[in-house]
Amino acid sequence: MKLRAFDQLLASLITTEHPEVTNVHCYGEDRPQHRTRLRVDFASGAAAYLYVDDVSGPGIPRMAADSPEVPREAL
Repeated sequence: MKLRAFDQLLASLITTEHPEVTNVHCYGEDRPQHRTRLRVDFASGAAAYLYVDDVSGPGIPRMAADSPEVPREAL
């Protein structure tokens, strides 16, 4: 599964199953190659960020540990 599709799947699961979530922002829409994929805002004012640590699969080059971006092929 490509990252963009996974972002959308996670966002839809988070918002439909958790009424305390007020917003889910997909960073993949405005910064597609950034490691940070989602920001989840809660009614309490807290926020959580979900990011990619590593990607792998056929045709996807190895991701450098210190790189701020994921390979374009993983999108």
